[in-house]
Amino acid sequence: TTSTGDQRSGTPPQPHELLVTWEQFRGYAVRRDSEIEAAFKTFDADGNGSISMWELGRAMALAGLPTTGEDLERIMDVLDKDDSDTISYDE
Repeated sequence: TTSTGDQRSGTPPQPHELLVTWEQFRGYAVRRDSEIEAAFKTFDADGNGSISMWELGRAMALAGLPTTGEDLERIMDVLDKDDSDTISYDE
């Protein structure tokens, strides 16, 4: 048996083997948040703190994901929680 279960026999890891420290989790969360914030700032072409439908379409196209106006409207409907016609970082 290894510290993460016995992978040859299919034995799953024990719960105590999966625990991470608070510091490890916090470090992961901070790194993830930084990555998400950097992506948001990239999408926010005019730097006003929100992403418009035009900016979303531009970001999707730059990522190689062509979308129709209808696609963008559906995405905005899901992500624009305050009905401002933009997506803020908090949303």
